[in-house]
Amino acid sequence: MKIIIKGMASKSIILEEFVKEEKMKSVSVFHFLEEKKIPIASSCIGRGLCKKCIINKNILSCQITLKEMNLISKIIEIDYL
Repeated sequence: MKIIIKGMASKSIILEEFVKEEKMKSVSVFHFLEEKKIPIASSCIGRGLCKKCIINKNILSCQITLKEMNLISKIIEIDYL
């Protein structure tokens, strides 16, 4: 499946990448962003405690897998990028 990361501040596509189905099911958006070296706010390192890793206006990136996110939106939007 295709993952698209968009920076809302820059109004540009940060990353477009195809990801295998197995990875989509098991990896959180937060950890995917970290793996790709895309900055994401967090002080709890993805444990859902600090509530800073917000994407698409109201979703905690550490609490949703890539597959779940893909069902909600085909684009992952990060406000400050």
